[in-house]
Parts: sequence; C-alpha cells; structure tokens
Amino acid sequence: MVRFVLVNWLYRVWCGGAVKKDETMTDDDTADQPTDTVAKHRRKKSTGFPVVSLAEASSILKEAGRYGWEHSTTAFATYMGHGSTNSGAFRQRLAAFRDWKLIAGRGDTLALTDVARLIALPTDDATERQALQTAFMNCHVFVKLYEDSAKGQPLDPEGFGTRAVHDVGVAPGSKEKFVQSFVDSAVVAGLAQLDSEGRVTLVQAAANDPGPTDAPAAPLDRSSPLDPDAASSD
Repeated sequence: MVRFVLVNWLYRVWCGGAVKKDETMTDDDTADQPTDTVAKHRRKKSTGFPVVSLAEASSILKEAGRYGWEHSTTAFATYMGHGSTNSGAFRQRLAAFRDWKLIAGRGDTLALTDVARLIALPTDDATERQALQTAFMNCHVFVKLYEDSAKGQPLDPEGFGTRAVHDVGVAPGSKEKFVQSFVDSAVVAGLAQLDSEGRVTLVQAAANDPGPTDAPAAPLDRSSPLDPDAASSD
C-alpha cells in the first residue's frame, strides 16, 4: 500500500512538472507572436522604379524599331540582351518599359507606343528630346524627385539616393541603382547635366515640353519601318 501511494505521488509530481514545462513553452511562443506581428505591420512595401534607364531603353528601342513596331516577347527579350523570358531579371527590366509607358500589350506580343516610336526613329533631335522628356514625366517617382529638387545648382548625386529612401520610399539596398537610373535618364532627356566632378545640375524643362501621357498607341502598323515593300506601297 505504501509503495502504491509513493508511486502515485511520484507520478503526479512528474506529470505536474511536465505540464508546467509545456505551459512555459507555450507562454514563450505566445509572447513572441505579437512581436512578429508588430514587425510585419511595421514593414512597408518599398517603392519601385525603372531599373532600365531611359538612356539604355532608348538604345534598345532603336534596335527593336529597325524591325517594326510590334514584337514577340521572345524577340524583345533578345533586343534587351536576355536569352530567356522566364527570368526574374527580364521581367523586372521589362516592367521598366511599362513604367516609362514605352510598350503596350500583354502575353506574347508587345507593341511600341507612340512615344517609343518617336524615340526609336525620331525625325530630328528636338522630337527625340521631347519624346524622352515625355517618357521621363511618365515615371511619377522620378518626377517627384525632379520637381522637388533645386534647378541650376550642382548637386551631389548621393543626396538623390538619400531623399529617395526617406521621402519616396525606395529600399535602402536599391539606393545606388535608383540614383544611376535617375541621373542617366534625366541627362539623356535633357533635364540634367553632369560636370567633371560627377555633380548633377537639373535643368528646368521648357514650357512647351509635353507632360506625362497615358494615351494609347496609334493603331499598329505591322510592317517594318525599314521594309522596302511597305515604303513602295505609300
């Protein structure tokens, strides 16, 4: 009888300890949960921007424009220097053309917009510059930084990156890429100048320069602009 009571007592003590141990672990997990939840709420989605500058986009459009205004996604990937359309890098770079509003269409067919066509095959330098400025103004994140910055004064490009992170919401790890794309795009559009020390001077756009446009592209001409048969039919 004494042995039974002793065994029963030891069993109750052991079970009680196990329960307390489990309860402690549950309390720790519960205590951690609100911290994780708060951290998730504090994380903000970073602001995207065109990873392909207008300078690079212009070169790609000029190459693609030699063979028409409409291209398969695979062909356009080749003009962009990609061997596949399945990579994340290609999709990210293609999204930049949409940010600039230089391409339209979904699926396997992409078409150059009116602005893109003027960049690809401009009639003169002034027309190309206006088209590039229109594309620049289509990127709202770049426009905000451009409009809020001083004009006619040499600026440290590092300052653009700092403001992009704090004022626009660009991820800190993307700051250098942002500055490179912003500066290259502004320069090729005639909205900025670089001096020998790497400082950037923003230039005020002319009053008659076009603003952002959401106008769809004109009806597609499937013929190549360099197709002799198409030229002879006019």
